[in-house]
Amino acid sequence: MAYKLLPLHWLLLATVFVAILFSFYKYYMTQNYLFLVEAPCDAQATECYVRDCDEEECPPNGLSEYRLFSVPAELFGSCIDNSCWNVCVASFLCEEVLCSTQDEVSCERTISSL
Repeated sequence: MAYKLLPLHWLLLATVFVAILFSFYKYYMTQNYLFLVEAPCDAQATECYVRDCDEEECPPNGLSEYRLFSVPAELFGSCIDNSCWNVCVASFLCEEVLCSTQDEVSCERTISSL
């Protein structure tokens, strides 16, 4: 009995199908990813990211001084506004990305936070 080799297109189709299933599970079912959101910032109280809206294009939120938070996708639906401040205060699952940890950004800090 002669065995036929598995045609390459079936192997490719099976690989694509597995990749689609994995992506669906990871991004839709478990929501295993993060959103980066900007929240208003008071430079007198904490360190803030700074951007010059006169020289570069500002996002629709118009924030020139802002804080950056990493918000898990499963909590993002509970956000009241674009800053997700209500979720980050109520839950310790949000993580602030401090501008002092970044190399290529403008940062403004008060003397007490140095």
